[in-house]
Amino acid sequence: MQANEIKLRWVLKANAAFSLVSGVTLILVHSVIAELMDVRSPEVLLYVGIGLVLFSATVFQAGLRKDISVKQVQSIIVQDWVWVAGSAVIIGVQAWELSHLGYWMIAGVALLVADFAIFQMRFLKRI
Repeated sequence: MQANEIKLRWVLKANAAFSLVSGVTLILVHSVIAELMDVRSPEVLLYVGIGLVLFSATVFQAGLRKDISVKQVQSIIVQDWVWVAGSAVIIGVQAWELSHLGYWMIAGVALLVADFAIFQMRFLKRI
């Protein structure tokens, strides 16, 4: 296994771990996070958490495959960029009148997800 494949697998697993921790956190304490963010419908964060747990499973599976599936990793990269773009729109139009902390939380997560996408693209291109 070459160095870039090992790095890609590591980034995929890190992405999966972050998604899993974020998802489980949203599932367990969505009401608290909703209050911090001034989200009026806390169940939305519950659903986002469930989606993140499911996403994490597919990303982790991609990192564990015997042979890297280029199409699967490309799909993960696209989904990461969709998350980043959606976050930018939410912040840009100040959607849902969230608290300042809520927008900062969204921005922080989006920056980390963008990093995952960038590194996945970089290492995928090199294998």
